Amino acid sequence: MNLPMKTAWACWICWPERPPSEPALLIEMTTEQMIVVIAEMSRERCIDELGRVPHIPLDFTEDYLEAISLEQLRHLLFAALLQARRHDRQARASAIGRPAA
Repeated sequence: MNLPMKTAWACWICWPERPPSEPALLIEMTTEQMIVVIAEMSRERCIDELGRVPHIPLDFTEDYLEAISLEQLRHLLFAALLQARRHDRQARASAIGRPAA
């Protein structure tokens, strides 16, 4: 798969154990890039990133997050990021006075 890369994306590929990403970088990725990045995340990283998702107030207990499977956790993070991206695009469109794509 030949994906266009931003610097942050390239850094993640080179150093997968780097500090947690900026949530804005995740929501700016294409859907395909986001899937690839999330698929490689550990449980701890998924939980950390879930706590950093912008625009979406999430209220999951630590017990719940520890009880669900890693696959479910990844799906939860992916869905939250898609919603955050949608919110971000709507806010940007509103700011310039046109409908969101």
